[in-house]
Amino acid sequence: MKRAKRGHAVIEIALMLPWILLLFIAVFDFGFYVYSAISVENAARVAALHTSSNSHLANDSTTACFYALQELQKASNVAWLPSNFSCTGVPLRVTAAASMVNGLPASQVTVTYQAVAGIPIPWFSSLYSITRIVSMRQSDENATP
Repeated sequence: MKRAKRGHAVIEIALMLPWILLLFIAVFDFGFYVYSAISVENAARVAALHTSSNSHLANDSTTACFYALQELQKASNVAWLPSNFSCTGVPLRVTAAASMVNGLPASQVTVTYQAVAGIPIPWFSSLYSITRIVSMRQSDENATP
C-alpha cells in the first residue's frame, strides 16, 4: 500500500511550481514598483521643499530637477542618465510652478517617472509611469500674496 503512494508529492510540486514561481515573480516585481513610488514621492517632496524656500525659486524647474535626480539616483532608469540630463522627457520629467494654496503663495512640483518592470511578465505592461504632485506654501517673509 505504501508503494502505491510514492511520487505523489513530486507530481503535486511539479504541477504547482509554475504558479508558485509566478507568484514569487509578481511579489518581487511589486517590490520594485513600491520602491519606485516611494522614491518619486520623496523626490517631489524634496524638490518642493527647495522651490518653496524662496519666492524667486517657485518656478525653478532646473534646480528641482537636480534635487529629484539626487533622490532617484538608485532607481533603475535614472542611474544611466547623463550628467547633463534636463528632466524634460523620458524617464524623468520635473516641473515647478508658482501656485496658490488657501490664498497664500506656494510652489507646486510635479515629478513623473517612467520605470521599466523588473521582470517582464508577458501579459503585463513592461513600462509604468508614476506621477506625484506636491504643493508647498512659500516660507519666505517677503512672499507677495
